[in-house]
Amino acid sequence: MLGQGADRVYRDVLVGDVWLCSGQSNMGMGLGSMQTAKTDIAAAKLPSVRQFSKKLDYAPEPVDRNEGSWTVCTPETAGGFSAAAFYFARSLQPKINVPIGLINSSWGATNAEQWISLDGFLALSDLASVKLYRKALTDYKSAEAEYLKKYAEWEHRTFTVDPGNKGFGLGWAKPDFTDGGWKTMNLPVPWETQPGMIIDGAVWFRKQVDLPGDWAGKNLVLSLGSIDDFDVTYFNNVPIGSTGQKTPEWHKFFRKYAVPGKLVQAGRNVITVRVFDRWKDGGFTGTPEQMSLALAVASSKSIPLAGPWKFDIEYRRDTEPEQPMPVGPSGPGNIYSPGAIYNAMIHPLTPMAIRGVLWYQGENNVYRYQEYARLLAGLIVDWQRRWNRPNLPFLVIQLPNYENPSAEPSDPNLAHLREAQVEAVRASRNAALIVGIDTNPITDCHSPVKAPIGERSAAAALKVAYGQNVAYSGPVFKSARREGSKVRLTFDFADSGLVTPKNEPVKGFALAGVDGKYFWATAKIDGATIVLSCEKVVHPVAVRYAWGANPPANLYNRENFPAVPFGGKVGE
Repeated sequence: MLGQGADRVYRDVLVGDVWLCSGQSNMGMGLGSMQTAKTDIAAAKLPSVRQFSKKLDYAPEPVDRNEGSWTVCTPETAGGFSAAAFYFARSLQPKINVPIGLINSSWGATNAEQWISLDGFLALSDLASVKLYRKALTDYKSAEAEYLKKYAEWEHRTFTVDPGNKGFGLGWAKPDFTDGGWKTMNLPVPWETQPGMIIDGAVWFRKQVDLPGDWAGKNLVLSLGSIDDFDVTYFNNVPIGSTGQKTPEWHKFFRKYAVPGKLVQAGRNVITVRVFDRWKDGGFTGTPEQMSLALAVASSKSIPLAGPWKFDIEYRRDTEPEQPMPVGPSGPGNIYSPGAIYNAMIHPLTPMAIRGVLWYQGENNVYRYQEYARLLAGLIVDWQRRWNRPNLPFLVIQLPNYENPSAEPSDPNLAHLREAQVEAVRASRNAALIVGIDTNPITDCHSPVKAPIGERSAAAALKVAYGQNVAYSGPVFKSARREGSKVRLTFDFADSGLVTPKNEPVKGFALAGVDGKYFWATAKIDGATIVLSCEKVVHPVAVRYAWGANPPANLYNRENFPAVPFGGKVGE
């Protein structure tokens, strides 16, 4: 114990720039979950990069507790770093040549309202959510009862109920079961991407694997990646693992099941998976690299399982038009209350000197996109005031592509949420948008590819936080003018010219006439402009690009930054 007046010694202290990295699960998602995790972690010898992991916490009033710990970035620790923050720091640190501290203060499945201070939230007095909150405070019990009733009705309409496992009784997990009449699906993929499979329910998958003789009787590890929603997995007709509703965030939980050696035989073996999907996407949502069968002991031997699997439908329910999920009232002390997470996860950090903010959130606000532009702009202003820095740099990561690829020009909530993020950045001081519409190789929102996000964020930081004259944005829609039946588009951040990867045709543009119906357009690059035409739209009045949940999008400037998704009007 140190006596009065004794010196206090601190070791391994760096002086540099601290970035606050906040938002929901895509900010918290660890480097170990990335496609390139093995290579990136092995090379993560970055002693000048450190992460403070803020303990999950909330409070009814602002508090000063700051529980968490600092970790030096090494191959032994990097897997636990926020992937988005890691790639950001890895790209930025060599360019500024000062140490970087990352504060990871994020929480999965949280709303923007929870991250803004209560005063900042109430200042947005004309928003419906603010009015709802004030009403709930006056009569919380009746508001909660009304919400619970509406939620029960929504759940009854929306969620599919599992009628029970009938396939196992029919012998579908047996190695000698004849599956010649089953269809084939290449995994991993959500089944909604397949013809005739826009369904919820139970689907069985079978895969025959031939094992070498020296594997017989040895313990194995079966890896399947993430599955949406639930599964029961069998090896040679014996259940070896399952993931259900009691598993937190089951839809992105990495399935890894032990296969007892007594089940393993030389030659033919059969893996069978019953997948039950109660809502939205169903099936295998991971990456091909995540699907394998390997020896349990340390070994480089593994058998890839991605590719063709046999499948059949045990129970189906055709999906209905999606209804927005009801939002419950929040009262003081409730974790979902406005400001509840701000009070414990952000307020205690405000005395610290930070260089800027990296924000990755919005999935939880998708169904309430109408208010998100105002809400996010209000949050940015609120945080700038809390740090007493009106120009505090704020980097907003736009939601990437996910859900099913758009076969036709679509009008989903995701596109509107992305547009709200654009509007919030445009309305804020010293803010920048990081586009990720081209980064996600899977339909689950938790993309295993975040290096482009981090690298583009670093470029934006060099511009807005460090004042360097660097390229940091892709083409931003400026104007659309009719030229006969064609439309010419102009862009900001496109002076260097527009390109597509490998000079492929431009994808993702759609035109609409006065009836408001959009059709895909043919797009031609003409220097720094785009010329659109569409036989089905004689008199275009509106244009969109990359407007969908998972739309085609391949337009870049010559600095290799992707064009910002947009919707706009066509002028004369």
